[in-house]
Amino acid sequence: MEYLTNREIAELLSPLTFTSEDPRCLGYPVTLWLAHDFSAPSDSKLLHYHDQIEETLAEAGLLNALRMEELSCNFPDELHGVKHPFKWERIERV
Repeated sequence: MEYLTNREIAELLSPLTFTSEDPRCLGYPVTLWLAHDFSAPSDSKLLHYHDQIEETLAEAGLLNALRMEELSCNFPDELHGVKHPFKWERIERV
């Protein structure tokens, strides 16, 4: 705790407000990241928005078409780091 009492306020706060070494916000000012983190909507609010969007898409007749599109594309695979379907399969080489 001695490092806290031996420095001026500006010397203590400057490194904290410059950039963060946290990988989630690399290069972001810490104060900006904290503002985004604390102002994020709650999970229940996000689920409520999700339900509203699904209801609106279903009423417009687009929900099933979008779900079929989702199943036919490989976007989820790319999110998980696999670009080619054969990489998911276990192929035994003889």
